[in-house]
Amino acid sequence: MSAEIKSAQDYRAVLMAGGMPKECADRLVAYLDDEKPVENDIEKLLVSDLKIQMAEALSLSWIIRELRKIATGEDKQAAVAALQILRELSFRLLKAEPVFNEFG
Repeated sequence: MSAEIKSAQDYRAVLMAGGMPKECADRLVAYLDDEKPVENDIEKLLVSDLKIQMAEALSLSWIIRELRKIATGEDKQAAVAALQILRELSFRLLKAEPVFNEFG
């Protein structure tokens, strides 16, 4: 007997990884598991939204935006480290002008 991971378990894990308390994630997943009329297909909307959020969080442009924020922050060590990573990204991945031109 194989242990199949249901989509509800995936939703619960993603919600909890995003910071939602276990009790709230359990209630939402229980609601989504209930049979509902087709016109109230909130499950598809939530899954679609989660996929978009995950794709954005893992996208190169999001990473660059976050590194730019760190580079302009108060923590000088973090700023230097962020600039070094941005420089490496510019030369290794993008093979274009550095993505941090606005910093100097």
